Amino acid sequence: IWRNTAGRHRRIDIVVVAFPDELPYARLTWTGSRTLNRLLRHRAIQLGLHLTANGLTAHPPAGRGRQETTVVLDARPGRERVEVALVGHAPVPDCTSEEEVLRVLAGGTDAF
Repeated sequence: IWRNTAGRHRRIDIVVVAFPDELPYARLTWTGSRTLNRLLRHRAIQLGLHLTANGLTAHPPAGRGRQETTVVLDARPGRERVEVALVGHAPVPDCTSEEEVLRVLAGGTDAF
């Protein structure tokens, strides 16, 4: 709890990540609004993924054997399409910034 110059009390959340590759996910979930977080998580579920403050992982339906989830990392015009197939509960690779996480959730495009 912090008191500002006007005497009002404010709460400050300090977030620490264990690994540097978790930082973009922590930034998205801790700085976005509740509505943004719900929309991002809902989109991840539509793509067969699971979004948390620690990462983005494939989340195949239970009981269907070995499931493969195809994730489009980049499908922007003028670039080579980059896809990765994830088996089981594997993490999505190469998301080093918030922009890259949003691009994966936008199907590899800049439509976010």
